[in-house]
Amino acid sequence: MDSGGGADSTPTAVQLDVSILRDEVNFIQNVSQFYNVEDLSDIILVVGSARYFAHKFVLAKSSDVFRTMLYEKNWSQSSKEEMELEESPECQAVFDKFLRYLYTAEVSITTSTSVGILCLADKYNVMSLKELCTKYMSLNSRSPQTQNALKWYSWAKLLHLEPLLQQCYRTIAWNFMEIMASAEWGTMDLDFVLDFIQSSELIVSNEFAVWDAVRIWLTHDSHVHQLRENAARLLPLVRFPQMHVPQLHQLEKTELADVPECQDLLHELLSRAYRFRALCPVQTQLAVSFNEPFYHPRDYVDLIVDSVRIQSTLRFGIQMDVKTFRGPVPSEVREADWKVTYRKQMENWSLSLYCHETALVNNEAHVQPTIIVYNEEDKVIQVHREEKRVCLRGCTVTVQMTMHYSDLAKSMSVLIKPIAT
Repeated sequence: MDSGGGADSTPTAVQLDVSILRDEVNFIQNVSQFYNVEDLSDIILVVGSARYFAHKFVLAKSSDVFRTMLYEKNWSQSSKEEMELEESPECQAVFDKFLRYLYTAEVSITTSTSVGILCLADKYNVMSLKELCTKYMSLNSRSPQTQNALKWYSWAKLLHLEPLLQQCYRTIAWNFMEIMASAEWGTMDLDFVLDFIQSSELIVSNEFAVWDAVRIWLTHDSHVHQLRENAARLLPLVRFPQMHVPQLHQLEKTELADVPECQDLLHELLSRAYRFRALCPVQTQLAVSFNEPFYHPRDYVDLIVDSVRIQSTLRFGIQMDVKTFRGPVPSEVREADWKVTYRKQMENWSLSLYCHETALVNNEAHVQPTIIVYNEEDKVIQVHREEKRVCLRGCTVTVQMTMHYSDLAKSMSVLIKPIAT
């Protein structure tokens, strides 16, 4: 039997005629006018010496933590007209900004207040504010903003904020020479030093500079009483095989090499370095492997084979002859020949690395190309690392890279790192 409703009364037709209208601006304004206003306030928040008039509904809608505190019967302060919150001094100083966000959906933030606001957002599980803080801090910890990265690295690690942690980590690693040379280096905590001394992402002049920084840290007044324990954790992370023979010999003469707490360990590590130098050239015949990070180079500035100004179009399409050392054993003699060709289209760069026969060991070369981009002040703002590549006679390695901050980029440097297998 026909219902008589007709085609226009079907659910699909009705849904197509529905419009959703919003007035978000006025809604926020209407709620924001009650921030810290006694009118209609049904709860007072006591934070340190400050008192804030608040509204349970606003707190509960923004935070499931506040919802539990205010409406769960088992919570001791749920029925009280005042609720005392225990906050650190850093959080007390910015609690007004945090509370205002719950009413206005906006926050005033600086690099000095960001940690306090972030901690409050994390504690009360205000996810939107936590995300905003994380994005702000990630943006303001990009290289070369090293001081911000140093301030926020431990907080990002503590709160498991992976994007912020990765950004701080990159900035610190790329500016590690500056950090090792700073007055604060000797007082930095062990976990921080461990995180970075084991890293393959450090941009440093050479491995001897890493050793020297570790030596200074180990013998600093604030750590020397735990020399044996700290040395056992840190010294195996120094890549002694990447030092030249004169550097290894110089290291053997340092005071640290003679102290009982380090003597045996350093002797063992130096033996491994000399063994690498002796066996690596014939590792194929002996079937030995040197595939651990201990035997691999970091991004050493000393290994730069060429640098070019970003706007220097005279270099585009032209082959540049460059040299590095031959094979994975570090040498001060550069006898391995390569050609580098630069090409550019908009923000996309293509580098061709042509391998000459002088770069081959047993008819192949194992290398890892790295491109470092600098700003006008010669601070690192981008690093592009390729995976390890195997080059045969007459082979060309192509490196594709997109320039992320073309307005800031002024020059780039090319590293060709021979890698042991």
